[in-house]
Order: sequence, then structure tokens, then C-alpha cells
Amino acid sequence: MSLLRRAEPDHRRIVAVHEAGHVVAGRQYNRHTTFHATVTESGRGWHGRTTATRRTWRGTDLEFVVFLLAGAAAARLITGYPGLDGSTDLADARKVCREIGIDLGHAENLAAQFARTHRRHIQQAADRLYRNGRI
Repeated sequence: MSLLRRAEPDHRRIVAVHEAGHVVAGRQYNRHTTFHATVTESGRGWHGRTTATRRTWRGTDLEFVVFLLAGAAAARLITGYPGLDGSTDLADARKVCREIGIDLGHAENLAAQFARTHRRHIQQAADRLYRNGRI
């Protein structure tokens, strides 16, 4: 009898794809704003960070929600894991959705559509982020 083992996920890769999803969305919706992302390791594992806040956002509120959800959508599409450990993205998106009267499920669908449409660019950004630790 053979036991099939599922390979342990590459957490660094998941975090890189998650952050790349944010960067690509940020660059798409805010062409005149620079977005940077980092992936670092600590004793607790891999962590990512993308620079952007609602205060500095120049797009619409709905685009900001898609930006927040694009990381998890991209990671789920490309790696099978959303990479939300320790992330406030979902809570932040839920809060903005309530404020602007948009259904969170609708926003998640838009983020998934964004990730599918921009998959190639997200993968390219994730590859650079994975190799260099920053973009």
C-alpha cells in the first residue's frame, strides 16, 4: 500500500505571490504611485509587506478593496493557498465594504477576476520578489 503525501507548501512562494498580487493591483489602479513589497523571514516564518494605505490611495474605494483582496486571490489562484496568516487584508476589506455599501463577496469575485486577468504579471512580480526579497 502506498501512502500519498501532500508536499509541504512553500510559504515563501505563497507570501511572494500574495504580495505581488497587491503590487500589480496597486500599479494598475494607481499608475502615478510607486508600490514596493518585501518578503522577509523571522522566527515565525515568512512575512510580506506592500506599501499602501487608504490615506495614500488615489483610486476609488472599490479599487482599494480589490487591491486589499488581490493578494489572497492571486495566491489562491497560483499556489492554492491564500497566504492570509497574520494578514489584516480581509478585515480591512470587510470594513471598507461596509463603509461604501459593497458586498464583500462581490469584491472577492472582482479580486479573483483581477488575479486571473493579470496572472502573468503577478507571476513575474512574484518571481522577482521570491528571488530578491523586494520589488
